[in-house]
Amino acid sequence: MLMPLKSRLSQTDAAYLAGLIDGDGHIGLHLRRTNHSRLGYTFQPRVEIASVNEEFLRTIRRLIGTGCWKTRNRGFKSHRPVFHLTITAGTIRWMLPLLVPHLRLKREQALCVLEHLTLVKKGRHGHNPRSEELYKRMKLLNLRGRDL
Repeated sequence: MLMPLKSRLSQTDAAYLAGLIDGDGHIGLHLRRTNHSRLGYTFQPRVEIASVNEEFLRTIRRLIGTGCWKTRNRGFKSHRPVFHLTITAGTIRWMLPLLVPHLRLKREQALCVLEHLTLVKKGRHGHNPRSEELYKRMKLLNLRGRDL
């Protein structure tokens, strides 16, 4: 079993992970439908790193100490599978504060996710009125496509 390495994550590793997430990663706050909430939904923070190189992502997973593994659709304009390493709330709580000083492109997304995590109980995805605003902000920050 992999154990969190928060105490052993060096500044160099934190900077490397931040660059990796800035380039090939995603930081988001996702709306999840659920029957366990009066509102019918909660917000789930997530950090994801994608690559066509499976062994590379396995190395990153060992560095972080945790993460969910998925193989998704074929890569863009190729037929190679794309591998995704998904990092959830428990790891995000200790990892993102270490990465924020090194993030350039996704710093604002990271700050929104960290703010959401301070608003909800530890170990839960949760909901807070401010989370609605953060979710809408994240949607705008992560918007892709033509010039806005």
